[in-house]
Amino acid sequence: GQTGGVYDSQIAFYSLSRTTDDREPDKICSLGNNAVLDLRRSGGSFWALGESALNIVAQDGASSASYSYGGQYLKDFDLGGDGFASLLLGKYRAGSSASLVTVDASGEVLGTLDLEEQVLDLAAAGRDVGVLPASGLTLYTRDLEVYQTLENTVGVQNVVLREDGTAFLVGNDTARLYIPD
Repeated sequence: GQTGGVYDSQIAFYSLSRTTDDREPDKICSLGNNAVLDLRRSGGSFWALGESALNIVAQDGASSASYSYGGQYLKDFDLGGDGFASLLLGKYRAGSSASLVTVDASGEVLGTLDLEEQVLDLAAAGRDVGVLPASGLTLYTRDLEVYQTLENTVGVQNVVLREDGTAFLVGNDTARLYIPD
């Protein structure tokens, strides 16, 4: 929608006990001029990932938090972490220079890591974040502390993390399961 001539994304909350004639939402939370790219429900909140910010709105619509990208471009993301989001932000749309940022449910930064390699894929699940550049897979904690690395990932294009810390490494013709120590 629009508010005052400016684009305005909103999350509208409807009670399940309402009648079919009642079309007005119970609560509306504005996300501002931020086109929503992905929406996920996690831990009693809705995580709305937009072009310029991540908004976290409580399930009852009463409270919200946000993390602004500060003018940086969103290059990749994963909302699959347990109580956190992983964002790959860059100063430029193209190029390999980027920062990996993890953000908690209150919009606070858990960790930041500058990366100078082109990231092929990014995944988060449970308490872990996986970053896959051409040189190999690196697994981080949600605070972006390295806890495992795997070299020789030639042909791997995607990584899928599972909550138990294992990772599927997916290529054109194969998928391998990696179980960290």
